[in-house]
Amino acid sequence: MKKNLPTLLTGGVLAVIFLLLLFTFQVRQTEVAVVTRFGQVSRSLMEPGFNFRAPWPIEKIYKFENRVQNFERKTDYRSPEDSASRRERMRDVARAEAADAREEAETGHRFHGEGGK
Repeated sequence: MKKNLPTLLTGGVLAVIFLLLLFTFQVRQTEVAVVTRFGQVSRSLMEPGFNFRAPWPIEKIYKFENRVQNFERKTDYRSPEDSASRRERMRDVARAEAADAREEAETGHRFHGEGGK
């Protein structure tokens, strides 16, 4: 019996875990849940927490996100460092384009990279 005791305890613990997984579910703080019994809505859960339920063929749980999603595009805010570095990059691009335009006007050819095609 001593050899069977650890096996029985392990089996009992696994059975309890399996039953908990089968008969419980969790609603997170950012979710709402709708419980249907045989396809008909039986209850809705708005509060987060641990809940009991009947097994799968009897009850189904549908979870939905409850967070508000904001899709506004915020382009107005830039830190002073970002704005200064962006202005400097724009000046560099403008200088390069001006130099290309001067060279094109002087030579009549447009520069296309290393090969000069």
